Amino acid sequence: MKNLKIKSGLLALVFGLAIVFSQSAFKYVEKQTGKSFDTRTFYYHGPSTYTQAQVEDEANWSTVPSEDLCDQTNQVACRIDIDLSFVDNPSSPAPTLKSSANLVAAYNTSTSSAYITGSADPNMAKENNTKP
Repeated sequence: MKNLKIKSGLLALVFGLAIVFSQSAFKYVEKQTGKSFDTRTFYYHGPSTYTQAQVEDEANWSTVPSEDLCDQTNQVACRIDIDLSFVDNPSSPAPTLKSSANLVAAYNTSTSSAYITGSADPNMAKENNTKP
């Protein structure tokens, strides 16, 4: 019985330390790099032909949510979460992407459409969609 109490106490201690270290790791990286992890979400609102040039054009992206849900199918561009350093007027009601975002798209030959693959922000999160 005493052995069981010691083991459960030790297990609780190890679990508690794991939580503390896993939560503090994110704050440490931010302090080391000096860069914030604030992002802004943009949705593709360009022409429905989805050419590579249209998807890579920062002017075709806005913060107005899309009516379509992104489904992670690499057929057409849908949504990106990009660092605020690539956003003009991030706290305004209508922020825009800076040209320095350098959006990169790939062409899906089977659907004759482009989807987002990357940008100058190495931490950008992206979601693509099935071609409507």
